Amino acid sequence: MHEPSCFNISGFVYYRLICILRKELKSYIKTKIPGMKKLYCILFLLAVFLSSNAQKTVIIQTTPTDAKILIDNPSTGPSELGIGTAQIKLGKNPVSVIIEKEGYEPVKKTFIKSGGGEKTEQLVLRNRIVKVTSNIYDAEIFKDGVLIGKGAREYEILIKENSNVTLAAKSPGFLTKTVVYYNMSGRPEPPISDALLLEDRVVNVTTHPANTSILVDGVLIGEDARPVNVPRGSCVTVTISKEGYADIEKSYCNKENMTEPAINEVFVLKDRVVQINTTPDNAQIKVDGKVVSNNGFKLLVMEDQCVEVEVSKESFDTQRKNYCNTTNMGNLPITDHIDLVEDEAWTSSIQSDQANVNFSISVNPTLEEETAWKTLSQIILDKFDILEITDRATGYLRTAWHIKAFNNGTIIRTRIIVKQGNIEPLKYIVKIVSEISIVKNVSVREDENFREWDRLLKTYKDLISEMQARLQ
Repeated sequence: MHEPSCFNISGFVYYRLICILRKELKSYIKTKIPGMKKLYCILFLLAVFLSSNAQKTVIIQTTPTDAKILIDNPSTGPSELGIGTAQIKLGKNPVSVIIEKEGYEPVKKTFIKSGGGEKTEQLVLRNRIVKVTSNIYDAEIFKDGVLIGKGAREYEILIKENSNVTLAAKSPGFLTKTVVYYNMSGRPEPPISDALLLEDRVVNVTTHPANTSILVDGVLIGEDARPVNVPRGSCVTVTISKEGYADIEKSYCNKENMTEPAINEVFVLKDRVVQINTTPDNAQIKVDGKVVSNNGFKLLVMEDQCVEVEVSKESFDTQRKNYCNTTNMGNLPITDHIDLVEDEAWTSSIQSDQANVNFSISVNPTLEEETAWKTLSQIILDKFDILEITDRATGYLRTAWHIKAFNNGTIIRTRIIVKQGNIEPLKYIVKIVSEISIVKNVSVREDENFREWDRLLKTYKDLISEMQARLQ
């Protein structure tokens, strides 16, 4: 008779044992006592075999307690068995179990039957995983300083138990984003996923000449070459500064619908600045003929240009100086001090309301015209050597120019002009003409280089008073 049930239960070996047992039992029934020992042996062997084929139960518990438990079936793939806890019964074939939770590295374990009964197995997820992306597709992603790829894809970053990982995303024109993930006690837990967003911009600023200061919104950040951060949604103003040069200022904005900042910017200071100080300190300063200050001045000299500066003050000699910012004129000073020399013409003269003004001098009626004319002529000849024109009949007299030249090149020329103002009563109109040269060391004959001067040389300060006194 065919015995398929034997094969279904325990295979060929199990079937043979059952058959032997059946045969021996039949023999036992016939012989009874003689086969007893043999029967005991057979029953013992059967008990051992059945014990080795008994089922074993494994109770699985996970940490964290909400981790998934899956059975790994090679033919159909993993299937969920439970969350946090589950049990499996082991037979003759090994069973593989996967423990997983988002944010953790999965753990896989294979169980093989060994004996029977029930056993508890604690499976712990220890290593963490962070899924990382970047908003800049060509950003370079570094893990602990080693390039692992570009920002165009997602990376699973493994952080082993009791360790940490440093990630950095870098892209030209952006501020590097750096983050550290920890998997250790006392530190913040790493996120399940993270985006290394590059949003703040960076402008790499380089300057010339050397030792040029770089300021951002008025705050010094360094010299010569520095990265300038432009936070998202804001603007910053960069100032390039060096003593003796004109500052360069530029703004960068990191805002929507505005021009993106440059990645690299080179600034070259070319226009020069000269701080002009004077003695006396309240001297008037003119630049190209225009008054710009009465107390020092920062003179701007553009590249490849020259500027004329005139410094003047009453009682001091005027000085003029050219400043050129050209390659063939040498370097300009950072500071220039102009000392005005005291003007000899000024110290040799007085302020007078008699200069270049017609004065009427009445003659005493008791004096005859001839006597009055003679007296007037003597007073004038005492101060002037040459009379260019003298005509008593018309009462007109004019002296030649009396020249006074000073060491600084200034020339003062003075003359007297007399006109008869009235006959009865007799009256003369006297004018002291006082002029100063506007060009140094000029010829006295060059009228265009002289102007009226509101001062009189001290030699002539009492001339009108003497005429009035002696003709009265």
